[in-house]
Amino acid sequence: MSITSPSVKAQTRNFIRPNKHSSVFTNSEIYTLGYARWAVEDVKKQLQTLEATLVDVRHSPHTSKPGFSRDDLSARFGDRYLHVPAFGNVNYKDGPIEIARPEQGIEKMQGLERSPILMCGCQSPRTCHRSVIAELLADRTGASITHLRSPSERAEPTLFGD
Repeated sequence: MSITSPSVKAQTRNFIRPNKHSSVFTNSEIYTLGYARWAVEDVKKQLQTLEATLVDVRHSPHTSKPGFSRDDLSARFGDRYLHVPAFGNVNYKDGPIEIARPEQGIEKMQGLERSPILMCGCQSPRTCHRSVIAELLADRTGASITHLRSPSERAEPTLFGD
């Protein structure tokens, strides 16, 4: 099922009621990143270029990929890293996307001064819960969403130049 399908959007509306009069963060851009094909140094460059905060939306912030566990990211990025387990997908191993505690996640993002880069391990935003979270935040704030591609993905030729 595509993450932008009407049924997924309808499901996300059950999680959070949009409130166009409140602001979760002060910037108007939401970025997403699946670190499967990223090097941690390239993530650092994106944070600097976009003047953003890396928001880790994994239910369990541990991985076998070097540099991408919570402790490593926190040590490397300091106040530019925020783990929000409330945005985790409780069915991350199998099953439909179900965000753990979306309202608590939004509360944790209150006052975020930089644009967020919502990060998890999935390569494709089409099947990842970070896209659901991005939609929830965009509904709440009016921000636009950009799905970031790794440098290796940007270098790959595509059939239609996407």
